[in-house]
Amino acid sequence: MNRKVKTQLAIWLSMLAIFFGTWAAASGEEEGFRVERIGQMRGFGQNAFLVHAPEDGVFSVTVRDQICTYRVIQAAVQKGENEIRWDGCGENGAPLAEKYYIFDFLLETGDGKTASYTFESSIVENLQHLQFVLPSGERASLAEPEGWFVELKAIHEGTVALELTPEGGEDALFSGFCTVHPGRIEHFTLGKFFGKKSPEPGRYTARIYEISREDETTEFSLEIIAAAEDRPEVSVTGGIMPERDSEDSEIWAAMMQPSVVVDIGYTDHQKILAEPDEQAESLGTLHGQTQGLEVIEISGDWAKIGAWNHEEGEYREGWVPLERLKVVEPNREYGLLIDKQDQTMTVFYNGKRMERLLVSTGKMDKGHYDRETSAGCFLTGLHRVDFSTQGSKYDYVIQYDGGNLLHQIPYSSDGRRDFTRGKTVLGQKASHACIRIQDEPGEENCINAYWIWTHIPYHTRVIILDDPEERRTEKARLENGN
Repeated sequence: MNRKVKTQLAIWLSMLAIFFGTWAAASGEEEGFRVERIGQMRGFGQNAFLVHAPEDGVFSVTVRDQICTYRVIQAAVQKGENEIRWDGCGENGAPLAEKYYIFDFLLETGDGKTASYTFESSIVENLQHLQFVLPSGERASLAEPEGWFVELKAIHEGTVALELTPEGGEDALFSGFCTVHPGRIEHFTLGKFFGKKSPEPGRYTARIYEISREDETTEFSLEIIAAAEDRPEVSVTGGIMPERDSEDSEIWAAMMQPSVVVDIGYTDHQKILAEPDEQAESLGTLHGQTQGLEVIEISGDWAKIGAWNHEEGEYREGWVPLERLKVVEPNREYGLLIDKQDQTMTVFYNGKRMERLLVSTGKMDKGHYDRETSAGCFLTGLHRVDFSTQGSKYDYVIQYDGGNLLHQIPYSSDGRRDFTRGKTVLGQKASHACIRIQDEPGEENCINAYWIWTHIPYHTRVIILDDPEERRTEKARLENGN
């Protein structure tokens, strides 16, 4: 999807200059270094520190509590007064809980001297903010009113506006509004925004914002058509999976090809049949809507397909009714490549690698071989709210294969963000088939699980490379009672 997202944060509309305090430097550290807090600190707000530096240097502030580090901010400062701004959020703009935090300040000068302070202060509130606004595609059909939607998540209850301006024009011709609720992932179609008053077909610049924060906008191109989308007929696909040693261009080409999927519910199951007969032996099952299939042969009303089954993650070739298959297009901006051998996720953007992250994929267990993460060529489904199970909390959730999800590594569900358990097994198989993503920002572009959740739109390609030897060895071990 050729989408241009432009977020304009109001930087300084108003500010109270409140002196928070001056702290004495620790013994032996550079004298004259002090910091003042400007105003109360609010998430998604206008926050700043006034730094009094005795010399030129590098200033950093680490925002943490007793368990977790949430943000590290660095900036070059000059001798004298410097204003260091921040949005009151964690890494990649993740909201912080309204509570007290520890702020560690450090000044490093060119001659190797350091000065440091620590104090506690609170995030007093989180202001209204749309954490993400992600359209499902670049084209909406008036004949298929549920086919296009925008996913979004708001911090507080409010009203979201959608404005449509003809491409190249200046004035919005259509404006629609929807109510948003905290704790929900909203999915708004054109019908929900505009009711029975449909926009005219044409190309538009769409602008979405919460009406109390009109300074924060997301813009993208949207073509509205009157007729239903033309969908290609299902045909033989050829190979749909890249090799582990494929060039990036080959991986991207695989990510961008259309997907043949089973047209049933996301968590429903389609049998892979040994013969083109509804009464034939089942070789395993597939999930609907997001699991891509290689079409090997079409014979009458049947298609011979290849895919990895749900039961044990084993590759199978078999038959499914042709009438149950359809062709869908992937998102054109992003792609995710997951390697089960390396336990890594590589993020692609417009064909280029952005980041390589550690993950934990599924670990089969005795009697639960379906906990193995199936390899294959998938599409992301809908964003989901966070959830808790067995004393662990899982945030930043995107469905991609039946009930299997992409989400952040777990932390304790007692309110403390203790990632110890999740980090201990990061880079190893550990989940119940879901894909757990590191919480800490990557080294190249600071991408982490929260970034994935707020940037990866509906129908983004997810390619999972198999590890057949390791998988079968583990299954044999379990079957032998080891």
